[in-house]
Amino acid sequence: RMPPPGNAHRLLQVAIVSRLLGLFAEPFVCGEVGIDLGDDTIVACDAAILRHRVDGDGMIPADAVALVVEIAVSTRDRDLG
Repeated sequence: RMPPPGNAHRLLQVAIVSRLLGLFAEPFVCGEVGIDLGDDTIVACDAAILRHRVDGDGMIPADAVALVVEIAVSTRDRDLG
């Protein structure tokens, strides 16, 4: 469990997602997304680029993800562990 992200984190996330949207079509860029790794394991990332469009309200399947971005303003050691 993590506390809600702070303002510095939010500003970085908005900047990264905005930059990615300038490079890739909208259906392929996600911000604050859950990724289903299977075996009841779901992880969250701050942004992702998808290999293909994913419809629906569920989690993004791992095989649809080309790149994830995790912003670690104050959680770098934990995120790398």
